[in-house]
Amino acid sequence: MRILLAASDRDLLRSFQKLLSEAFGECVTAFDGAQALSALAAAHERPDLAVLDHDLPRVQVPDILRQLNQKHLPSIVLLDGPVTAHQLTEEPLPCAFLSHPFSPDTLTALIQKVASRALADESFSAGGITVEIASFRLKNGPRLSLTEIDLLEQLARKASSGELPGAAASDFASENTALAAENAEPVTGEASTAVLPTGPEFSGIGAAVSALNEKFRRLGAPARIRYRPKKGFELVADDD
Repeated sequence: MRILLAASDRDLLRSFQKLLSEAFGECVTAFDGAQALSALAAAHERPDLAVLDHDLPRVQVPDILRQLNQKHLPSIVLLDGPVTAHQLTEEPLPCAFLSHPFSPDTLTALIQKVASRALADESFSAGGITVEIASFRLKNGPRLSLTEIDLLEQLARKASSGELPGAAASDFASENTALAAENAEPVTGEASTAVLPTGPEFSGIGAAVSALNEKFRRLGAPARIRYRPKKGFELVADDD
């Protein structure tokens, strides 16, 4: 697999080029957005996946993401801070975000996860609509991030089986507090009992819940994600 790594930080490029080349076969680097677009246009070195720093000179990341999405190529954007609900509802949307600081192992694991999802010939139903995994979007609807897809998959499984995804409840206390502030959902002091999955692909869980509810609203989907005391977050009927 050929990875495109675009960042204006030369130290970051040097430190990760060798790592990604060894892990995935080849890593093409770009110092700015214009070089990244040139790499996408070059047939002999077209990447299979792109990792982009959020702040590139000359050509902005959204313009590069539009090209990547048109070519159906997966992408990861590196952020200086946590992902927000606004970023998850904004188009064009990358497949995943990763916030600094992060370990090399976290980056390679996320690349593997995004790449495998992009190759998956699978879909599942959540909230009355279909999630198309390979295209990272809701059917006939907006694009989704890896976090949103994995969260919907876990909640859909919970809805069908009645079982909670396994994770430490305390891991989500701070995220639930942030969700209450962002989305004005009925999240109470008991929200820290909510049980949801963990891992690098689930960073920004509160933002993902807020963004998914907005995307469901736009599509007129018959469900929302709500917190229910003693039950945690669930997919429920919109009028429930």
